[in-house]
Amino acid sequence: MELPVSDLNSGMKLYRNERMPLISILMPVHNTQAYLTECLESIACQTFTDFELVAIDDGSVDRSAEILDEWAARDSRSRCLRNETNLGIARTRNRLLAECSSSSRFLALMDADDVCFPDRLERQRAFLEARRCVSVPRYRLDRPRYRIKIRGT
Repeated sequence: MELPVSDLNSGMKLYRNERMPLISILMPVHNTQAYLTECLESIACQTFTDFELVAIDDGSVDRSAEILDEWAARDSRSRCLRNETNLGIARTRNRLLAECSSSSRFLALMDADDVCFPDRLERQRAFLEARRCVSVPRYRLDRPRYRIKIRGT
């Protein structure tokens, strides 16, 4: 079944492909043009590739929406939408949940000003499948030593 979604630029209706990714990465974006390309590149370099990226620009006044647009044109796993006005992170994340693939087994939250290690999705998926967890482990990168700490189980 195909469901209509709004195109980032024109407001015309597009149709989601029927791809059924295992992981949906949900990313709210607001005025993060300085970090966004590096963030998107870190997602594209994941060793686990069965994912979709759903990003919503939350009324940015910088080039964030344009960067997302350009990225979605290059990577078919990405869908980029826009809130016409800033709704805030909570309402934008709720919209992201409504927009992601209903067939995704896992959800991964990503902040637009962060980067992730290339094996992030692979490690988190393995962790959750091995333990049958309900919640996702959170990783924190401690700079300058670049140690990873896993919070919670």
